[in-house]
Amino acid sequence: MVQTQVQTSQIDYPAGDDLIMETNQHSRQFAYLMDALTGFFEDRPDVFVGGNTFVYYKEDGQTKFLGPDLFVALGVRPQPGVEWSLYRIWEEGVPPTVIIELTSESTKKVDTDEKPIKYAKWGVREYYLFDLLGTMLDPVLQGYRLNAAGQYEPLSGGEFDSPALGLRLLVRDGRLRLFNPVTGAFLPTARESMAIQAALEQEHAALRAAEAEIARLRAEIERLHGSSLPGED
Repeated sequence: MVQTQVQTSQIDYPAGDDLIMETNQHSRQFAYLMDALTGFFEDRPDVFVGGNTFVYYKEDGQTKFLGPDLFVALGVRPQPGVEWSLYRIWEEGVPPTVIIELTSESTKKVDTDEKPIKYAKWGVREYYLFDLLGTMLDPVLQGYRLNAAGQYEPLSGGEFDSPALGLRLLVRDGRLRLFNPVTGAFLPTARESMAIQAALEQEHAALRAAEAEIARLRAEIERLHGSSLPGED
Protein backbone atom coordinates (compact mmCIF):
# COMPACT_ATOMS: atom_id res chain seq x y z
CA MET A 1 0.00 0.00 0.00
CA VAL A 2 1.23 3.53 -0.81
CA GLN A 3 0.62 6.02 1.98
CA THR A 4 0.42 9.81 1.75
CA GLN A 5 2.28 11.63 4.52
CA VAL A 6 1.14 14.83 6.22
CA GLN A 7 3.58 16.50 8.63
CA THR A 8 2.21 18.28 11.69
CA SER A 9 4.13 19.20 14.86
CA GLN A 10 7.17 17.17 13.72
CA ILE A 11 5.03 14.04 13.24
CA ASP A 12 4.46 12.54 9.81
CA TYR A 13 0.88 11.33 9.74
CA PRO A 14 -0.03 8.87 6.98
CA ALA A 15 -3.16 10.35 5.40
CA GLY A 16 -4.48 7.20 3.80
CA ASP A 17 -3.57 4.37 1.51
CA ASP A 18 -4.35 3.40 -2.05
CA LEU A 19 -7.55 1.67 -1.09
CA ILE A 20 -8.26 -1.38 -3.21
CA MET A 21 -11.76 -2.69 -2.64
CA GLU A 22 -12.14 -6.43 -2.39
CA THR A 23 -14.45 -6.70 -5.41
CA ASN A 24 -15.74 -4.51 -8.21
CA GLN A 25 -19.09 -4.48 -6.42
CA HIS A 26 -17.42 -2.97 -3.38
CA SER A 27 -15.75 -0.31 -5.54
CA ARG A 28 -19.04 0.68 -7.16
CA GLN A 29 -20.81 0.72 -3.80
CA PHE A 30 -18.08 2.89 -2.31
CA ALA A 31 -18.19 5.31 -5.26
CA TYR A 32 -21.98 5.67 -4.99
CA LEU A 33 -21.95 6.43 -1.27
CA MET A 34 -19.09 8.93 -1.60
CA ASP A 35 -20.68 10.76 -4.54
CA ALA A 36 -24.17 10.72 -3.03
CA LEU A 37 -23.13 11.98 0.42
CA THR A 38 -20.72 14.57 -0.98
CA GLY A 39 -23.45 15.93 -3.24
CA PHE A 40 -26.04 15.88 -0.46
CA PHE A 41 -23.86 17.98 1.85
CA GLU A 42 -22.16 20.16 -0.77
CA ASP A 43 -23.75 23.35 0.62
CA ARG A 44 -22.62 22.60 4.19
CA PRO A 45 -19.06 23.86 4.83
CA ASP A 46 -19.27 22.45 8.37
CA VAL A 47 -19.65 18.88 7.07
CA PHE A 48 -16.81 16.61 5.98
CA VAL A 49 -17.45 13.44 4.00
CA GLY A 50 -14.47 11.11 4.10
CA GLY A 51 -13.51 7.88 2.40
CA ASN A 52 -10.13 6.16 2.11
CA THR A 53 -9.07 8.60 4.83
CA PHE A 54 -7.33 7.84 8.12
CA VAL A 55 -8.99 9.16 11.26
CA TYR A 56 -6.50 9.90 14.05
CA TYR A 57 -7.77 9.90 17.61
CA LYS A 58 -4.54 10.66 19.52
CA GLU A 59 -1.82 13.17 18.75
CA ASP A 60 1.02 11.20 20.32
CA GLY A 61 1.92 8.89 17.47
CA GLN A 62 1.38 7.58 13.96
CA THR A 63 -0.47 4.40 14.90
CA LYS A 64 -3.45 5.89 16.72
CA PHE A 65 -5.84 5.76 13.80
CA LEU A 66 -8.46 3.71 12.03
CA GLY A 67 -9.54 3.83 8.41
CA PRO A 68 -13.34 3.80 8.09
CA ASP A 69 -14.65 3.00 4.63
CA LEU A 70 -16.86 6.08 4.73
CA PHE A 71 -17.70 8.64 7.36
CA VAL A 72 -19.53 11.91 7.79
CA ALA A 73 -18.44 14.47 10.39
CA LEU A 74 -20.91 17.19 11.33
CA GLY A 75 -19.86 20.42 12.98
CA VAL A 76 -16.27 20.62 11.74
CA ARG A 77 -14.40 23.87 11.22
CA PRO A 78 -15.65 25.44 7.97
CA GLN A 79 -12.79 25.36 5.47
CA PRO A 80 -14.29 26.06 2.04
CA GLY A 81 -12.10 24.94 -0.82
CA VAL A 82 -9.74 22.93 1.38
CA GLU A 83 -9.09 19.34 0.33
CA TRP A 84 -8.53 17.30 3.48
CA SER A 85 -6.23 14.31 3.21
CA LEU A 86 -6.74 13.05 6.77
CA TYR A 87 -8.91 13.73 9.81
CA ARG A 88 -7.53 14.51 13.27
CA ILE A 89 -10.23 14.48 15.93
CA TRP A 90 -8.34 16.74 18.33
CA GLU A 91 -8.05 19.45 15.66
CA GLU A 92 -11.65 19.37 14.46
CA GLY A 93 -13.03 19.04 17.98
CA VAL A 94 -15.61 16.47 16.90
CA PRO A 95 -15.35 12.79 15.97
CA PRO A 96 -17.02 11.37 12.86
CA THR A 97 -20.77 11.49 13.39
CA VAL A 98 -21.70 8.54 11.17
CA ILE A 99 -19.51 5.70 9.94
CA ILE A 100 -20.38 3.14 7.25
CA GLU A 101 -18.29 0.02 6.77
CA LEU A 102 -18.55 -2.17 3.67
CA THR A 103 -17.81 -5.51 5.27
CA SER A 104 -15.67 -7.98 3.36
CA GLU A 105 -14.11 -11.34 4.11
CA SER A 106 -10.86 -9.71 5.20
CA THR A 107 -12.47 -7.01 7.38
CA LYS A 108 -15.43 -8.79 9.01
CA LYS A 109 -13.75 -9.48 12.35
CA VAL A 110 -12.37 -5.96 12.65
CA ASP A 111 -15.67 -4.40 11.56
CA THR A 112 -17.75 -6.38 14.04
CA ASP A 113 -15.35 -6.71 17.01
CA GLU A 114 -12.63 -4.08 17.11
CA LYS A 115 -14.05 -1.02 15.38
CA PRO A 116 -17.34 -0.78 17.33
CA ILE A 117 -15.38 -0.55 20.59
CA LYS A 118 -13.13 2.22 19.24
CA TYR A 119 -15.95 4.09 17.51
CA ALA A 120 -18.05 4.08 20.68
CA LYS A 121 -15.11 5.49 22.65
CA TRP A 122 -14.70 8.22 20.05
CA GLY A 123 -18.38 9.13 20.38
CA VAL A 124 -19.47 8.15 16.86
CA ARG A 125 -23.25 8.50 17.10
CA GLU A 126 -24.23 6.04 14.35
CA TYR A 127 -22.44 2.99 12.98
CA TYR A 128 -23.63 0.95 9.99
CA LEU A 129 -22.29 -2.22 8.42
CA PHE A 130 -23.26 -3.53 5.01
CA ASP A 131 -22.43 -6.98 3.64
CA LEU A 132 -22.54 -6.42 -0.09
CA LEU A 133 -22.01 -10.08 -0.95
CA GLY A 134 -24.61 -11.32 1.52
CA THR A 135 -22.39 -14.06 2.92
CA MET A 136 -21.11 -12.66 6.22
CA LEU A 137 -23.81 -10.68 8.03
CA ASP A 138 -27.41 -11.58 8.78
CA PRO A 139 -29.14 -9.28 8.11
CA VAL A 140 -26.83 -7.83 5.49
CA LEU A 141 -27.45 -4.26 6.69
CA GLN A 142 -26.92 -3.63 10.39
CA GLY A 143 -27.09 -0.43 12.36
CA TYR A 144 -26.05 0.75 15.81
CA ARG A 145 -26.78 3.95 17.70
CA LEU A 146 -24.83 5.33 20.63
CA ASN A 147 -26.83 5.56 23.86
CA ALA A 148 -26.42 7.90 26.82
CA ALA A 149 -24.05 5.44 28.47
CA GLY A 150 -21.68 5.60 25.50
CA GLN A 151 -22.50 2.12 24.26
CA TYR A 152 -23.95 0.96 20.95
CA GLU A 153 -27.47 -0.37 20.82
CA PRO A 154 -28.39 -2.48 17.77
CA LEU A 155 -31.20 -1.20 15.56
CA SER A 156 -33.90 -3.57 14.39
CA GLY A 157 -35.44 -3.88 10.94
CA GLY A 158 -33.94 -3.97 7.50
CA GLU A 159 -34.08 -0.19 6.97
CA PHE A 160 -32.68 2.54 9.20
CA ASP A 161 -33.49 6.23 9.50
CA SER A 162 -30.37 8.21 10.30
CA PRO A 163 -31.24 11.23 12.45
CA ALA A 164 -27.75 12.64 11.93
CA LEU A 165 -27.82 12.41 8.13
CA GLY A 166 -31.51 13.06 7.62
CA LEU A 167 -31.53 10.06 5.28
CA ARG A 168 -32.78 6.48 5.28
CA LEU A 169 -30.40 3.59 4.63
CA LEU A 170 -31.91 0.60 2.86
CA VAL A 171 -31.00 -2.19 0.49
CA ARG A 172 -32.39 -2.21 -3.05
CA ASP A 173 -31.36 -4.72 -5.71
CA GLY A 174 -28.45 -5.88 -3.58
CA ARG A 175 -27.03 -2.37 -3.09
CA LEU A 176 -27.04 0.00 -0.14
CA ARG A 177 -29.00 3.07 -1.17
CA LEU A 178 -29.66 6.40 0.54
CA PHE A 179 -33.24 7.70 0.50
CA ASN A 180 -34.20 11.32 1.14
CA PRO A 181 -37.61 11.39 2.90
CA VAL A 182 -37.96 15.11 2.21
CA THR A 183 -37.87 14.72 -1.57
CA GLY A 184 -39.22 11.18 -1.59
CA ALA A 185 -36.37 10.06 -3.83
CA PHE A 186 -33.12 8.11 -3.62
CA LEU A 187 -29.86 10.00 -3.80
CA PRO A 188 -28.85 9.27 -7.38
CA THR A 189 -26.04 7.07 -8.60
CA ALA A 190 -23.46 8.58 -10.96
CA ARG A 191 -25.33 7.11 -13.94
CA GLU A 192 -28.63 8.46 -12.67
CA SER A 193 -27.06 11.87 -12.10
CA MET A 194 -25.81 11.89 -15.69
CA ALA A 195 -29.27 10.94 -16.96
CA ILE A 196 -30.87 13.68 -14.85
CA GLN A 197 -28.32 16.22 -16.10
CA ALA A 198 -28.92 15.17 -19.71
CA ALA A 199 -32.68 15.49 -19.25
CA LEU A 200 -32.27 18.96 -17.72
CA GLU A 201 -30.04 20.04 -20.60
CA GLN A 202 -32.64 18.81 -23.09
CA GLU A 203 -35.35 20.72 -21.24
CA HIS A 204 -33.23 23.87 -21.23
CA ALA A 205 -32.48 23.48 -24.92
CA ALA A 206 -36.19 23.03 -25.69
CA LEU A 207 -37.01 26.09 -23.57
CA ARG A 208 -34.41 28.20 -25.37
CA ALA A 209 -35.76 27.02 -28.73
CA ALA A 210 -39.31 27.92 -27.68
CA GLU A 211 -38.21 31.36 -26.48
CA ALA A 212 -36.38 31.94 -29.76
CA GLU A 213 -39.49 30.95 -31.74
CA ILE A 214 -41.67 33.29 -29.67
CA ALA A 215 -39.20 36.13 -30.28
CA ARG A 216 -39.23 35.36 -34.01
CA LEU A 217 -43.02 35.39 -34.15
CA ARG A 218 -43.18 38.67 -32.24
CA ALA A 219 -40.68 40.22 -34.63
CA GLU A 220 -42.71 38.96 -37.59
CA ILE A 221 -45.92 40.42 -36.17
CA GLU A 222 -44.21 43.77 -35.57
CA ARG A 223 -42.86 43.72 -39.12
CA LEU A 224 -46.30 43.03 -40.56
CA HIS A 225 -47.87 45.79 -38.48
CA GLY A 226 -45.10 48.17 -39.51
CA SER A 227 -45.72 47.47 -43.23
CA SER A 228 -49.48 48.08 -42.99
CA LEU A 229 -50.93 50.92 -45.05
CA PRO A 230 -52.12 54.09 -43.24
CA GLY A 231 -55.64 53.66 -41.94
CA GLU A 232 -55.42 49.85 -41.83
CA ASP A 233 -55.87 48.08 -38.53
